[in-house]
Amino acid sequence: MSQAWMDVLEGAYNRTEDHRAFLADFVEQAPEQLNVERCSIFLHDPQMQRVSLIAGTGLEQDGLDIPVSRSIVGEVVVTGQVRILEQAGERDGVHRDVDDMTGFQTHNILCVPIKASGRGVAGVVQLLNKQGDTGFDARDQQMTEDLAERVQPAVQALFMDQADDEEQESRGFRFSIKGLFSKRR
Repeated sequence: MSQAWMDVLEGAYNRTEDHRAFLADFVEQAPEQLNVERCSIFLHDPQMQRVSLIAGTGLEQDGLDIPVSRSIVGEVVVTGQVRILEQAGERDGVHRDVDDMTGFQTHNILCVPIKASGRGVAGVVQLLNKQGDTGFDARDQQMTEDLAERVQPAVQALFMDQADDEEQESRGFRFSIKGLFSKRR
């Protein structure tokens, strides 16, 4: 991965207010830069205990919404730790279900948490299928952690927007309940 690409990435983020478009561009460019087949970014929804695909190489952005409890991405959300899985086809989980649906074959996985300031894990960067004869190594992990820091502001903004939407919905629900009880007096 080149410093020039990192600089382009940072400049692209600074020129846009559309976080989803920035992340979509990122996941399309990342495989070539990182020597992998695919790159995906997932957003954590702590209230629903789910993770949702917000950008993925060669994938539609909507429709992939999975429980934290059944996924490697979910393990990273819960632990806040990097996870490398070699021989992914031998382990059950959502990745195999997605492989069946898409026809893609996952061989190895690298997942890195994207931290939210003071709010745990906002999302995860996931890389699939390191090219060549070797799997993911410490260098891949460090590069992906660096990239997670670069995309963190965009993911955190989406995470916070999601939290604000959920808070407004729950507040509206409480108000309607309060209104019901006040009518009984």
